[in-house]
Amino acid sequence: MHHGITETYKLRLTDFNCYGHITPTALLDIFQDMATQHAALLGIGLNDLRQKGYIWAVVRQKVEVLQNPAIHQRVQVRTWPHTLNRMGLKRDYEMTAEDGTVIAKGTSEWVVLDAENKQFVNAADVYTGPTDFCEDRMFEGRLRKVKDFESEKPRLVLVPQFTDMDSNMHVNNARYFNFIANALENTPDKQIRWFQIDYRKELMVGQPASLNVMEDELGTHVNGLDPEGNVIFNCLLGY
Repeated sequence: MHHGITETYKLRLTDFNCYGHITPTALLDIFQDMATQHAALLGIGLNDLRQKGYIWAVVRQKVEVLQNPAIHQRVQVRTWPHTLNRMGLKRDYEMTAEDGTVIAKGTSEWVVLDAENKQFVNAADVYTGPTDFCEDRMFEGRLRKVKDFESEKPRLVLVPQFTDMDSNMHVNNARYFNFIANALENTPDKQIRWFQIDYRKELMVGQPASLNVMEDELGTHVNGLDPEGNVIFNCLLGY
């Protein structure tokens, strides 16, 4: 059975915020790095798809932090995809300490898009490799859509810059949490323990986005709206 790949990472000073908490951006960065490496090994990497006129896009991610690691700690990170279907694939992640203690776990949903018109492409048609995937799940059941909400006044208005951009020329999925963190009320006793982001629209460099925050019984909601009021992303997180 195809159990994915495992790599060792040494966490860097910049993977932690000023309170010593590992940042959601760092976790998303590492998981994305692993996904990119593994997709290339499967023959469906960035360059493989680009040659066919396609791109990968992540549409939803959920991460849970079970234990805060230490700066410069060595961690093992494993990723594995589930069986591809018409809509794309689900990919899970696990970060563990050297003694096997789980530090963080994650799951993500990816789709294949036509690079020109951004229409969905049948992912199962793109992939021709082995099909004996591992179906172990980090989270039970399907991820539910994060709900929309109305807000009277934005907490933050931002304009993404060149350094936020990825190779597909839009804002990288891991960078969204830099924006989200800046819209939150951050204190030393508040570490984000879990979060889910739904990516609804591309966020482009130079395009203003208004970030709104709402609290309810589910947790803290953060969304990003374009100037026309369309939802760019929805995030739900808990401490």
